[in-house]
Amino acid sequence: MALSKQLIFLFVLFSLLGCGRKESKEGIEVTILPNFFKLPSGGEVQFSADVSGTLNKGVTWEVTGPLGTSISTEGRFRAPLNAGGKTATLRAVSQEDPNTFGNASVSMTSFSKEIGETVPPGSDRLIVGGYTVRAGQTIDLNGDNLLDLISVNPSGPVTVYFGIGGAKFLKKAEIPVSEPSAVTMGDFVNTSGFVADFAIASRSEQAVKIIPGQPGSAQNSFTAPDPIPTLSLSLFPSALAAGRFHGDVESRNSDLAVGTEDGSILLFLQNRCVSCAQVDFSPQPAVTVGGKITQLVPADFNGDDLLDLAVLREGISDVLVFLGDGAGALSGPISIPFTSAPTSLAVGDFNDDEISDLAAAHAASNQVSISFGKGDGTFDPPRFTSVDSAPTSISTGDFNLGGKTDIAVALPASKAVLLLFGDGSGQFISKLQYDTGVAPLSLVPGFFTSFNSPQGFQSVGLIYISGTENKFYLLNNTST
Repeated sequence: MALSKQLIFLFVLFSLLGCGRKESKEGIEVTILPNFFKLPSGGEVQFSADVSGTLNKGVTWEVTGPLGTSISTEGRFRAPLNAGGKTATLRAVSQEDPNTFGNASVSMTSFSKEIGETVPPGSDRLIVGGYTVRAGQTIDLNGDNLLDLISVNPSGPVTVYFGIGGAKFLKKAEIPVSEPSAVTMGDFVNTSGFVADFAIASRSEQAVKIIPGQPGSAQNSFTAPDPIPTLSLSLFPSALAAGRFHGDVESRNSDLAVGTEDGSILLFLQNRCVSCAQVDFSPQPAVTVGGKITQLVPADFNGDDLLDLAVLREGISDVLVFLGDGAGALSGPISIPFTSAPTSLAVGDFNDDEISDLAAAHAASNQVSISFGKGDGTFDPPRFTSVDSAPTSISTGDFNLGGKTDIAVALPASKAVLLLFGDGSGQFISKLQYDTGVAPLSLVPGFFTSFNSPQGFQSVGLIYISGTENKFYLLNNTST
């Protein structure tokens, strides 16, 4: 009988102790955010772990992946180089209960670097020779649905390169323009053809020249008309932007906004004429803001489906936003103040609320800022992120095929392009600093290849120009 009592006591004791087994404590859960992320090889991403059901919020991070994969004690994951197409698995193990953990995975992609064509010595800017309309169709300079490129030399000329597919380009023409200060793309000539035209601001001529697109193959020549259609300004132009400021969102025709060195905004509305095959604009009353205008960025900032205009001025620590009324008038401005002067602007939706936000580069303070739009034309105070050196050019796009808006920044002093990957909540939890080996002077994003992810996201490439080598290069995501 005493032996039976001992056996019962031991059974109860081992039951309470779990007989050596470690079962998860009831109520404790671990969740990793994000639970999936696409990251280019050599990049890093910050994961966070949420522990519920206990006061002990500590976790231990573990990772399984290709050689060189690592994760810090704070959840900072680093992908090795040349890991494109591979996957890593993460675990955050509860320090309160080692049998409870959360899982996440990282799909690692690859960037390719392609050498492009030579550009005239002194060229410092690139412009994508085309644009994508709402239906997803690419409108380009020669109508073959392949994006083209234009390089700008402040002393002249302006050079045209036709895209031939596979992120390759052919140099087609050098257009002599005296002191070109800005270039923009649009549909400026009333024709029935689906080709893009471009406008060139000439500082010395105080004018804007319109170069019509020319349908044909990439093997065809490209020539400027003689004479070139010209809009006289009597002011020194310093920035250009194209858009439908007349409010006719169904029309392909583009109006033209011109910023000048004395701080004037000149709006030219295109006169509607079906298949007139001519350049016909009506100037609107000038808006004066003061200071040299260096960039004009059109977007809908207040959600009324009418085009507005963000204005950047040299050395001034704010951005001015003018709201369009759809009839060619601009109201405002609304001022967005910064602690240091922005040097480049880009638009994107960084928090997935379908409202346009602003990204800015600040060369003087080695920072990048994000200003979230409120949907009425105003913005939240900017959030700043420090970078290694002075950023000069900023662009937005989905650069890691993750389906969210990312940021790319040129860092000439670091000879690098910095990619900040968004998570869709307004946070940039991941980055890749790509060593370019040369000083990138400007960045332009675009769909330069036909590569798509399995989720249907099209690869957005980045082309940057090197002033020291007089060439441009393409960075493109080439794996899923």
